[in-house]
Amino acid sequence: MATFGDLCRPVFRAGTTVAAALMALITEARGVGRAGRGGGMCRTSLTVALATVALCAVFLALFLSRFHYNASALIGVGERTMAGLGFAERIAPGVIVWRDSDGYDGQYYYLIARDPFLLHGILPDAYRRQRILYPLVASLLAAGQPGALSYSLLAVNLMALGATVLLLGALLRQDTALGPWWALAGGLSAGMVVSIQNDLPDPLALAFSLAALLLYRRHRLRWAAAALALALLSKENAVLFLVALVLMEAAHHRWRGAGTLAASALPYLSYQAMLFAATGQIGLLGSGGGSNLALPLTGIAAGVAHWRYDSWPELARSGGSVLALMLVALAVPALWSRTGWPPRLYALAALAQVAFALVAGGAIWEGYTSSSRLLIALVPLTILVYGEARRERVAPFVLQALVLGFLLLSALTLSRPILVTPGIPYYVE
Repeated sequence: MATFGDLCRPVFRAGTTVAAALMALITEARGVGRAGRGGGMCRTSLTVALATVALCAVFLALFLSRFHYNASALIGVGERTMAGLGFAERIAPGVIVWRDSDGYDGQYYYLIARDPFLLHGILPDAYRRQRILYPLVASLLAAGQPGALSYSLLAVNLMALGATVLLLGALLRQDTALGPWWALAGGLSAGMVVSIQNDLPDPLALAFSLAALLLYRRHRLRWAAAALALALLSKENAVLFLVALVLMEAAHHRWRGAGTLAASALPYLSYQAMLFAATGQIGLLGSGGGSNLALPLTGIAAGVAHWRYDSWPELARSGGSVLALMLVALAVPALWSRTGWPPRLYALAALAQVAFALVAGGAIWEGYTSSSRLLIALVPLTILVYGEARRERVAPFVLQALVLGFLLLSALTLSRPILVTPGIPYYVE
């Protein structure tokens, strides 16, 4: 039977390897403006990052304790989904399978990590495979050992969490009046926690997106474009950061810079062409893609219609979705008042996240996990907007309420393993 130590050791070993990829961009960002508040990473920032990862590890330990600390429970392999896809034989021994369940999205990234180059025909789904970077890095870390994938998937996300906190701390020091411990709130947002809990690519995409913001603020446009390219290959939602940065350059009539940043989409588009040649599918329009976008507010209405309140766990999950929706609504006036023209970068990037939430499909708004993931980038961006307002000695009440609401949603998410998450029937493959 696995112990908590068995879980920690391989995660730590894999994490020390993947750290190099994320820290390359952080190191480059440190190279400019070392003096004053805009200087390099300080010891406090590292302490905050380690504390955030440690708190997340405690949360995961509480969740995994009911599975005897088997990290494969995070993958979310569903018995019905694996049978329907015909890939049940691809599940490695020792992997937890949720009995009579559809599972969750982490199972798709597990399958892609088993065959990242589509050499064996596992999951020829362009929609899932367009987010290739996360399963690819996990596959490389696992070094061809299927049994190690549950640990490498987790290790990548824990390192992405640490990098996110370091990068957010650097942005807070450079552009706001907030201390580095505010980065912990951005790192332990509801969207980040549920993404790590379910082996999803969102944390890696956010880490590279924040790296792009920091490099942009330090006038390293080519490095910012490189970070954006990696973010897009992690998850296509990173295009919202790309749009915000290009608009910033265009607003100041810096057309060459806008072109440099826009070129970051070329690797993603090239990979889309490769996927189409291999699968005959367009990634954004593949299985599941069509349900992720809707006319403004119609997806929200469809999701609300599926909320349930007939039991305590259902009430808690629906209550979390209600709070997420309220925060999106509150974000519109809070962020709009801080945008201005030429626009402020963080407010503009945050408004792009809100705009996506308003056109998100009903399938996203139905569940607490998916609706929380909508906010994974909005939380750190809102903290940056709030920090800018504090530096200017202007912090509107609506903006303060928005930050407080995000903290409340994070507290609700972190309490789920103890208070509301029901027992999940499972067996070990």
